[in-house]
Amino acid sequence: MDRKKPEQIVKLLRKADEELAKGKAVEDFCREEQISLATYYRWQRKYGNLQVEGALAISPIMKRAKYNKQNESRKMGWMSF
Repeated sequence: MDRKKPEQIVKLLRKADEELAKGKAVEDFCREEQISLATYYRWQRKYGNLQVEGALAISPIMKRAKYNKQNESRKMGWMSF
């Protein structure tokens, strides 16, 4: 199972919007895309109002936040997982 990048998620959600507007059920869409309903709704809550450009801006920010968190843990002598 591959992790999807934020811009891929936004594209998938746009596709879902189109399919749902045509009358397709959320369950059917998720089954076709091989994602769980919980994942779909989590992504919808997190990325639902973004455009692809906004999602592209998130990736570097998230990487930097993870790096900062790991560095902070090392400075304090904690193990980072």
